[in-house]
Amino acid sequence: MPTLNPSAATPLLLLMGVVASVAVHQLFLWFGRRRETLHPWVVTWCATSLVVLAGHYLQAVAETPAGAGLGARLAWISSLSLITVMIGLSHALARRALPRPLLAGLVANLALLALAGLGEGVVTNTVYLRTDALGARYWAL
Repeated sequence: MPTLNPSAATPLLLLMGVVASVAVHQLFLWFGRRRETLHPWVVTWCATSLVVLAGHYLQAVAETPAGAGLGARLAWISSLSLITVMIGLSHALARRALPRPLLAGLVANLALLALAGLGEGVVTNTVYLRTDALGARYWAL
């Protein structure tokens, strides 16, 4: 079996550190100003983005197809949940509450999350070993 080159893991680790530091900074800002609703949404956006990056990191360093599949599902589920977070973040920036009709769209997003997590509609079980232009090998779904 060929060895996998985890060269894509280093930039992902750096991005994960940047996102985590922004989340901690916003959390400390929120502790000082509890009435503002923007800071919790930014922390939620950072946490969800961190999970997206962690899913891609798991795919980049996976040595088995099962590990790559776990990383892909994690990345897709957190990417789809970013839809809900961005809606909440945009309403927090406008200083408005979420309207009730918009909650129906959020329920549809939950259905997409269930499809990505449980079904094979988004992430299939077909896994193959791919080589990029620099010679690095990684599992792709």
